[in-house]
Formats: sequence, structure tokens, C-alpha cells
Amino acid sequence: MPELLTVKDVELKVFKRVMFRGYSVQDVEEFLEQVVRTFDSYDIRHSEQQRRIHELEAALKRHEVMKNTI
Repeated sequence: MPELLTVKDVELKVFKRVMFRGYSVQDVEEFLEQVVRTFDSYDIRHSEQQRRIHELEAALKRHEVMKNTI
């Protein structure tokens, strides 16, 4: 499986400039900024979901212990 990109990978990505038939540098930079903001948002959501999963797993374990003692 190929390595996944990180926010830093996108932030640091540099495109070669060509004389003819190249892309608008401004358009590329604006798009990359949008991608970085999106990745940041997904990263925050993922971290929150991971934290919530750990909380729920801990609660489940506590309930299982209580059930076994009853």
C-alpha cells in the first residue's frame, strides 16, 4: 500500500515551472492551501473520534466488570 500523504507533504510540495502549457502557480497554491485546510480538519476529527473510541472502550470494560460482579 502506498504511503499516505500528510499535511506537511502537501504544504512542502513544490511543482516544476514550465515555459509552455504549465499551470497557474496561483491556482495550484490556492488549491494546495485548500487541501491542507481539509487535511487539518480531517486530522482533528480523526483525533476526536479516536479519543471517543477509547472512552467508550473504557466504559464498556467497566460495565463488563460490573456485570461479572453481579
